[in-house]
Amino acid sequence: MNTRRCQLLLLTVAVLAGCKSTPEHPPISQESTGQFGVTDNARPKTAGEGLRRERERSKAYDEAFRAAVKTRWNDLIRARRDTAASHKGKVVLQFRLHSDGRITDMWVIENTSGEVMGVLCQKAVLDPAPYERWPREVLQWVGAASRVIKLTFYYGDDIQALRP
Repeated sequence: MNTRRCQLLLLTVAVLAGCKSTPEHPPISQESTGQFGVTDNARPKTAGEGLRRERERSKAYDEAFRAAVKTRWNDLIRARRDTAASHKGKVVLQFRLHSDGRITDMWVIENTSGEVMGVLCQKAVLDPAPYERWPREVLQWVGAASRVIKLTFYYGDDIQALRP
């Protein structure tokens, strides 16, 4: 198993903040940080122990996914530090994440940072793909073979952040 997959697999066991449609924390300077947002097409569920386990596994997968995107984005920003430092604004991407780890149907919803920064954000999502397959609990939680994800990348004033 390659290093990236091992890292992603190890990250799936972490306890996380979860999928939210709104950020819990503002951007923080230095490394890119933020919350991972999902426009969740998961079916409604009722409370119970099984649901909590499914949700925890889903949160772990989401955090590992976000971490992989964030790591790649940081690498791309470091490689183009001169270009990234001069751009401000945000890039909003929407795409479909499939249960087999594929990314399809990517759209740039908004880009106020320029074409180069938009491409860096797209590469941050696409380069690590395919991602790990969804564990059974994630598939049960989502209730579909794919889901739509919306990520917002912020640039400016020494702050690069990834948020929903």
